[in-house]
Amino acid sequence: VLTGDYNESLTGHQVFENATKHTKGGSIVVFHDSIKAADRVLYVLPRFLEYYSNKGYTFSALS
Repeated sequence: VLTGDYNESLTGHQVFENATKHTKGGSIVVFHDSIKAADRVLYVLPRFLEYYSNKGYTFSALS
């Protein structure tokens, strides 16, 4: 799932909506570790993890 976090015209809330709209069990969700995406990732990531943790999802990093 491409969240759109790199798109500076989107708000953190819009990125969260993009991420939750398209995420299903087994999805790989992409968040970018960059200055360009930092504000949106810092807003979205904790909310996204809490939202899906409450639904029983688990997470792991890909290397």
